[in-house]
Amino acid sequence: MFFPWLQMLVDLGGGVYVDDFESHFLRASSEFYQKEAQAYLTSSSCPEYMVKAEKRLNEEVERVKVYLDPATEAKITKAVETELVLNQVTWPRGGEAASGRRGLIHCNCRRR
Repeated sequence: MFFPWLQMLVDLGGGVYVDDFESHFLRASSEFYQKEAQAYLTSSSCPEYMVKAEKRLNEEVERVKVYLDPATEAKITKAVETELVLNQVTWPRGGEAASGRRGLIHCNCRRR
């Protein structure tokens, strides 16, 4: 069950929910998690950072169940994973594709 006014946007059809709410919500969420990632990176070890990232991901999944259209879950999950995980990893020189094998990755977290 989600907020009645969001249900109204879905019921209007024609992409109203996606165009007038979801796209803005996802953009704002990405910006928020990009900033939060930087704050976490300066204050956390890599294991601590990953625990925080997983907690945030779980919170967003639960938030979708309560407040948003279920179709938003995959999109917000991707946004959180991108900002908190994928954008915080550095691939070895040449990257995975260039080497033809999976190399070690480097987490940009603070070292303890």
